[in-house]
Amino acid sequence: MPLSEQLSSVLRRVFLLMILIGGCLAVVLFWLLERPLSDFQCEHEYLPSIAADLGLQIGKIPVRDWPEGLPGFVKVDPRGPMYGAGFRAGDIPMGRHESGMVAFCGALDWADRGLDSRIFVTTAEHWPATEPQARQLAVPKPPKRK
Repeated sequence: MPLSEQLSSVLRRVFLLMILIGGCLAVVLFWLLERPLSDFQCEHEYLPSIAADLGLQIGKIPVRDWPEGLPGFVKVDPRGPMYGAGFRAGDIPMGRHESGMVAFCGALDWADRGLDSRIFVTTAEHWPATEPQARQLAVPKPPKRK
């Protein structure tokens, strides 16, 4: 076999191996980044877009030992669905394995599907709260977006 054919065969194999490795790396990167990206989208895009429909203003709640504060409900409209469900200004959603706002996004998603959805909330004075100090509230179904 001439040298040029051998070189061409080796280059084809290297090219196919690079495509295979690149594809595997893309899958691994997607797997590693998918959750953080969806969490970021929840907190920074979805919640701000639906907060007014729920009667909420989301912001940072000052908490001892956390100078930057924790994300929570700065205002809750007394005419909104969240107030009727028991949520109040100063409430901080709590998550077991993720941030409270990400847990709140998940609870909203479940409620939107018509499923019973609950979340624990606490206040700055009780932070860090254990479940007996926290209140468990049912999350109302979010209003349909136009």
